[in-house]
Amino acid sequence: MKPITLVFWIAIILVSMPLAGADSTATIHGVVYEWDTFEPTDNAYIEINTTPIQSIVPQYGIYSLELPPGNYLITATSYKENNLEYSTEVPLTITDNGTYVIDLLLMPVYSDIVESDENEKQQTAQAGTISIVFYLLLAIVLMVAIERTTSKTKKDKKRHYIEPEIEITEYPAPGHAEEVLSEDEDLTYPEDMKDLPSDLQEIVKILLSNDGRMTQKDLRSKIDYSEGKVSMMLNDLEKNGWVEKRKEGRGNIIFLKDEHKSE
Repeated sequence: MKPITLVFWIAIILVSMPLAGADSTATIHGVVYEWDTFEPTDNAYIEINTTPIQSIVPQYGIYSLELPPGNYLITATSYKENNLEYSTEVPLTITDNGTYVIDLLLMPVYSDIVESDENEKQQTAQAGTISIVFYLLLAIVLMVAIERTTSKTKKDKKRHYIEPEIEITEYPAPGHAEEVLSEDEDLTYPEDMKDLPSDLQEIVKILLSNDGRMTQKDLRSKIDYSEGKVSMMLNDLEKNGWVEKRKEGRGNIIFLKDEHKSE
């Protein structure tokens, strides 16, 4: 091939390349209208999500642009005193070259609705917070009430344990018990005293040696028995008709009945 012919074909290829590139784009044009009058508006701003993003401020609402095949979103907005007043979005898919007519109708932006939704969300969040606080306070009050009730119950049980009423129970006495105290030569004892158990005989002898009467406290100090044991023994003697208890102040005085005193 001759050099001149080669240069000729290269020139033809180079000239045709821009034309081929131009054929791979599509032309998009249209008019931006106001929603209430359907008249073109000159207060619009158009944005296309290309890379980088393209933006157009159309004159009299008329716009035109070229885009390669792909998926796009055309957004048109209108502001008044820096506040968004109208807006619209139109998705666009370009598959081949050609001309696309896309008219845009600006619709009002209801900011009150947006604000009311935000207010409802805030109120819902506040209500949720108030509910949580309420239930926490209720739980604390219930815990305090349960603690006080439990404490009071424990105190009542403790008080009941510390100050029980002594229940006197009878116990069978042996028919004939041996005397455990040596007889006082100066005292004579009733014949029927031998029918008493030895521990009850001991109480009767102490009473006889003290003229038949003495306080329960003094009696308790003269024998080696617990206070409960002494009370049970005196109750048995009282039931069997040997002694009589009389309340005096905070204590008792024990009297040996006359029919059981020695002559």
